[in-house]
Amino acid sequence: MPVCFESRTTAATFRKLLDKKEYNYERTTTSKTYTKVTFVIAHEKTAMVYRYIINDLKLKADIWEENPSSGNVTYIEMKGDDEDTKNELLKE
Repeated sequence: MPVCFESRTTAATFRKLLDKKEYNYERTTTSKTYTKVTFVIAHEKTAMVYRYIINDLKLKADIWEENPSSGNVTYIEMKGDDEDTKNELLKE
């Protein structure tokens, strides 16, 4: 899901939300590759990923950004079985 803020700010806001809800989670940093097209030539790039593993919910959230051309696009990717909880976190 693309969001309108840089990944660092989005990760900090997401962490505050998890703290407010008193979820038990781990925060790690990893990387992710993506493709950037320049003059019709694809370039593989690597982005830093802010990863939250929410043990209480068996949920993993990755927050990262890419720079496709003129500006950054930040994404939140959530993996887990509880769609209602994922939607609730994204709404807040």
